[in-house]
Amino acid sequence: MRGRPSPTAPGKGIRVNAVAPGVVRTPGSEPYFEAGPEFAALVARSTPLGRPGRAAEVAEAAAWPLSDRASYVAGVTLPVDGGITAVRRSD
Repeated sequence: MRGRPSPTAPGKGIRVNAVAPGVVRTPGSEPYFEAGPEFAALVARSTPLGRPGRAAEVAEAAAWPLSDRASYVAGVTLPVDGGITAVRRSD
């Protein structure tokens, strides 16, 4: 390997970014919510916005790095987690 991976492909118009969703209410996560109120309460307590995300919210966030408005954004991981990353402790 020759150095660090690049978040771009110079001259090719390729930028590499990522979206990091938190707990999102989807058909795949629905069994956790349906198992009882404990999971929903845990999500509400541990998410600054007090609720799980919606798939449409993650899709909107994922669309932004693809747009011309984000043409100078490269090498970014965008948390879409209701604020969990902003308040997470590292100890």
